[in-house]
Amino acid sequence: MSPTEDFSTATYAIASESVDVDIDGPDWATKDLLGTVRIRSESERPVFVGIAREADVARYLDGVEHAVVTEIGREPRYEERRGGAAEGAPADQPFWAASATGAGERTLEWEPEDGSWDVAVMNADGSRGVAADLSIGAELDPLIWIGIGLLGAGGLLAAGAAVAITAGIRRGSR
Repeated sequence: MSPTEDFSTATYAIASESVDVDIDGPDWATKDLLGTVRIRSESERPVFVGIAREADVARYLDGVEHAVVTEIGREPRYEERRGGAAEGAPADQPFWAASATGAGERTLEWEPEDGSWDVAVMNADGSRGVAADLSIGAELDPLIWIGIGLLGAGGLLAAGAAVAITAGIRRGSR
């Protein structure tokens, strides 16, 4: 998981810039290697965190006053969009691929799919003044084992090379 950062705005929503996911290759390889994406939120008020296709989020937030995150860090930077309130609570929208709603700590889990995706954070009731501590991560367990296997193979090759060099030096000194 990434470090937890405080995201807050006086607007009705916080949205990410779009992320393009292009999963080439067989389904078993991408699902086994990429794993599950997790977004953890923590807030005192009930918040909604959702991920959906870029076009659906753009349509929902069109005309809604919201902030788009342009830089993540100790103090995230935003580009604000003018508008009014959203029509309907975010959890009532049918287009979310994954979402989590509530106060306290909540975790959204999503299996990545091809396409352009956005994350939106809103108060569960759609009111203005969104604030949540957020972190993101992914389950990459198979990659750890692949890395350990490659590290072990590299160690064996290095040991074999050391033995070959030592044997060559001994023969050359005779």
